[in-house]
Amino acid sequence: MAKRFPNHFPRKNTLGNCLGLNYPLRCAAYRGARKPSMSPTGDDMTPFKAYARRLFPTALQTAACAAVLHTALVAIFARHIGLESLHIAAISFLFVLALALPGGAVLLLTVWALRLGRTAALILFLVTIESLAIALEMYGFDIGLEDVSWQYGLITLPSAVVAWHGSVYQVAKHSGAKG
Repeated sequence: MAKRFPNHFPRKNTLGNCLGLNYPLRCAAYRGARKPSMSPTGDDMTPFKAYARRLFPTALQTAACAAVLHTALVAIFARHIGLESLHIAAISFLFVLALALPGGAVLLLTVWALRLGRTAALILFLVTIESLAIALEMYGFDIGLEDVSWQYGLITLPSAVVAWHGSVYQVAKHSGAKG
């Protein structure tokens, strides 16, 4: 019977070496160094997948930030903290979460499609979220542009920065992108 493989010193990077045999197939343990990664977990992702992976956690952070700020603002103006404050926080959290998931998906898709840098994405987030808050206030309270309260800026500007930092900034930081 003919030998299937020649008798030579086994290569270090063969599947046979991993299994104790001498088959010249590549071994997973010896495939070489990994490519630079988009995520802190070490798996290779495209920027779109990295943005998609950051969408839900960032939406939760943004909703929590907006709920805390809205509750604090109402408590300051009402000069009262009580059970109503918890209700306001819960309703604010759910309302912002319902807006942040589809809105965040559209914003991240825009950032990805236009290949925006960190600064341009921050401006996009600030302008879009502030405009959306003004439009919702005008529609919800049936008021004109001159009656829009400045207090919503105290809620939406920090929330926009939290949304940008949790998504665009984190993806850019882990990918090594500049600007």
